[in-house]
Amino acid sequence: MSNVIKGGESLIPGLAPMGRIGRKDFETLINSSMQSYEREFKALDLHMVEEVLELLASVERVLSMNGGNLLLAGRSGVGRKHAT
Repeated sequence: MSNVIKGGESLIPGLAPMGRIGRKDFETLINSSMQSYEREFKALDLHMVEEVLELLASVERVLSMNGGNLLLAGRSGVGRKHAT
């Protein structure tokens, strides 16, 4: 039988549980993370618009859950692969 994580508990022992942050703080976090990635690997041609931020927030929320997984579906050319 597996252990069930309750609300407010950390998924990774020793780390604080994740919490909610404001939109501006989230956008700043994403932009700084993108800059770090671009310095280390390659340039990303991604513009931070509302839809991209919402998609990133949804992906982060689902994948940070214990056993979280995600299937992105949509028309060709809508940016699923580029945004993730």
